[in-house]
Amino acid sequence: MLEVKLNLPKGSITPHTGRISSATTAAKAGASQSELKAMGNWNSDKTADAYVRLKLRDLNSVHAKMAKALQGEEIHLTGDTFGASGS
Repeated sequence: MLEVKLNLPKGSITPHTGRISSATTAAKAGASQSELKAMGNWNSDKTADAYVRLKLRDLNSVHAKMAKALQGEEIHLTGDTFGASGS
């Protein structure tokens, strides 16, 4: 029924939609592989990876945030994205 309310094609929302969106959001926020596996109650990296749907621009953003974190810069949530403190 949600598909009808949102005017989406039939079959576009599946039982896995919530798991995919949660895993993708967590990955964008910089969650580690072990955090993703715990969140989804998955045993393997391969299964966790199957639920994460990142685009190239997302990967570039996550990479930049991780590099800043490794350099000792604090990172924090800014809306639905991460940013370096002071940026």
